[in-house]
Amino acid sequence: MKKYLKDNKKFWSTGYDALNVESVIFRLQGRILGPQFSLPKKNPKTRLLEFGCGQCANLNYFHNMGYEVKGVDISKMDVKKAKKRYPHLSKKIECINSNPDEIKFYGWESEIDVVIANQSLYYLDRKEFQNCINKIYRQMRKGGIIYASMWSNRHTYYKHSKKTDNDWLREVKFKGKRFKISSYHTFFIKNKRDLLSKFKNFKPIHIGRYFMQLEEKETNNDHYVFIGIK
Repeated sequence: MKKYLKDNKKFWSTGYDALNVESVIFRLQGRILGPQFSLPKKNPKTRLLEFGCGQCANLNYFHNMGYEVKGVDISKMDVKKAKKRYPHLSKKIECINSNPDEIKFYGWESEIDVVIANQSLYYLDRKEFQNCINKIYRQMRKGGIIYASMWSNRHTYYKHSKKTDNDWLREVKFKGKRFKISSYHTFFIKNKRDLLSKFKNFKPIHIGRYFMQLEEKETNNDHYVFIGIK
């Protein structure tokens, strides 16, 4: 396994306690998936895959909205906690290998209607990222929707990162109030053109951004949003 994958897996091995639904997820359903695409549908149920489901607050929300859901994540700790917290979803959550090269498919082999990748795709290098995107694209039905949020280079972590031997990834080291990042590897989006190039498999529907910083000392979590269609 590549060093960057080992470092990232080690970081996520302790889990990440995000117990509430992200506000952007409510907006995604309320402003786009629902009114613009009439989702979810009932017969057959709309298939939704969350890539990087963590402790499954978002996945449970979509389940309650009426989607047929599956979630995948590399953190054994998060998957364990999710299955305990949402026993009704335990058979729909899977801990996966951090290397896309070792995985045949995510969730369902085909006919996925919606893919949610909330802050989860920027931990892969160029080769593995493209491999992952290609897999997801193949698994989606024609007309399927993908949502992905991606760190911008205005995010606080960019200031606490440095170049590596990998021309795609930067190494982040950060110590804040809530947690410490000893070392993990990620990439940042420079601009709209850069974002579109990462998701060139898909036809873009909406390009957005979100930003949250309640305290001056808090990290700036600036993210680009890509919403596209197969």
